[in-house]
Amino acid sequence: MRDTCRRFLKLKQLERKIVFEAAATLIATWAGLRLFGFRRWNEISERLARVRNRNSGGVREIQADVELAGQIGRLEAATERYLIFRVNCLERSMSLLWLCRRRGIPATLQFGARKHGSLVEAHAWIEVAGNVMDPGEGNLPDFVAFDGPISFPETQIR
Repeated sequence: MRDTCRRFLKLKQLERKIVFEAAATLIATWAGLRLFGFRRWNEISERLARVRNRNSGGVREIQADVELAGQIGRLEAATERYLIFRVNCLERSMSLLWLCRRRGIPATLQFGARKHGSLVEAHAWIEVAGNVMDPGEGNLPDFVAFDGPISFPETQIR
């Protein structure tokens, strides 16, 4: 515990702020998905992010976005280890998406699947400028991203 406090105090002020925001967004996302469901929580979190508009597009700026998103992801993953509950990939990704968008980083939430033996596994992650930001999971290359919205015939309104 003492070592954890020392490491935290050695962080820069911005990094400490990100750690606090990561803890808050992980907790809020964990609860929000259970209380409101994905669609409603996604709408709520997008409104709360208050995305900063930036003129982006320069190679240097895109690289800076990718590096900052990676740093935020690592701080979020470290924060996650100290929560009293475990989060899944969707909760982690939605939280990271919020943290990035809050800083004006154009990130997108991705969903994918893979077949593992007779099982089909699903996964969520975010991407920034085509770069996968997924510090919580390994084996991401095995997942194939969905091309668009997922709909099932049995959920269609007739």
